[in-house]
Amino acid sequence: MKVLFITTSYPPYFDMQTIRNDKLIQGLIKAGHNVTVLSPSASENKESELIINESLEEWKTTQPVFFKIRDFLDSKVKINFFIKLLNVFGGMVLFPDTYAMWSFNCMRFLKNKEIELFDLIVTSSGSFTSHIVASKLTKKYNIKWAAEYGDPWSIDKYGKEKKMLRNYERKILNKANLLFFTTNETIEAYNKFLSKYNLNKKLVYLPCGFDKIKYSNEISKKKKELVYTGVAYSNDRDLTNSILAVKEFENRLNLKIVGSYSSKYENIEGIRKIVSFKGQVSYGESLKIINSSFALLHIGNFGTMQIPGKTYIYLATPKPIIYILQEEKNDPTHNLLKKFKGIIFVENTKQSIELGIIELLENYNFYLEESKFRLESPLLQEFSWSNIGDVFSNELEALVNK
Repeated sequence: MKVLFITTSYPPYFDMQTIRNDKLIQGLIKAGHNVTVLSPSASENKESELIINESLEEWKTTQPVFFKIRDFLDSKVKINFFIKLLNVFGGMVLFPDTYAMWSFNCMRFLKNKEIELFDLIVTSSGSFTSHIVASKLTKKYNIKWAAEYGDPWSIDKYGKEKKMLRNYERKILNKANLLFFTTNETIEAYNKFLSKYNLNKKLVYLPCGFDKIKYSNEISKKKKELVYTGVAYSNDRDLTNSILAVKEFENRLNLKIVGSYSSKYENIEGIRKIVSFKGQVSYGESLKIINSSFALLHIGNFGTMQIPGKTYIYLATPKPIIYILQEEKNDPTHNLLKKFKGIIFVENTKQSIELGIIELLENYNFYLEESKFRLESPLLQEFSWSNIGDVFSNELEALVNK
């Protein structure tokens, strides 16, 4: 099977979806399929954090206009405030997102390519722009198309339609043959959305996953380290109460935040004694930090649709987890975590988190042993990237042979 895989989340551009794309592409290669990846190029100083597979054929379009401007300002102006302002402004005014116009770059690039030789087009968010490209190609070449979704687009985090976007997305998805979603909650919402417009599509549950790595029982640092990885902005995943709670255990516990975070945390008195900010690191480095932790800190989303990708990595790590519940209605992450052992559930208040830490410290060996049992769970094995890659490949083969 010859597959054209279109995505903006591919090296040198790096996000959590890049990791997912890596695993899905590896699943196709493992099954013996030929994959060509179409993705945007980047400025010369943009270094790749991940080499997906050297045997792949890669097609690189010109860089999207927004990123050309941003990289120019970054190299010439070098003022973070202006870069942040540009990111916010671009996200608000560009359609469908900051990759606006990339679809035209793609169509120009593909003009002299033999697209009709491909058996299948696969698109992956990243940017919704990749799906726009596929809708144009399927209309022109009549090739089957499978869309791998990240976050919902015209449906908000509570499953409600965004009126300004729904008609546009409906027209795009009308041309797709198969849709992949990471949660059953999102599938349910899109089933309602599509049936409303009499669109009969096959929707497949394909969750995020974890890598099988060799875990260590060693715990780094003399002071016990509670590790949080991922974005930690105060308007969504607010760690303020977590920091204040850890502060009450200053001589016994430290908090390490790995990833982007709100600068307001740095204004908390005495924070440098209890919190270390690691910033953004490579995927491999984040796995090492998680592996050497005393315990893991996880905070849920607001919304009833999505499960953060790191949830599966945490579950596959034999370390206790403190999970901070934020969503009051129906939190899919909470629903998943309840099926596993070694997890302490708290609310996002200083008092609740303190009680969770006390429970962890006083009964650590119990929760550590419970965490090790997670690795033996048949349910957890369903979330291995190897298994998910196989499911992905099998579904695509069935679509092509249909």
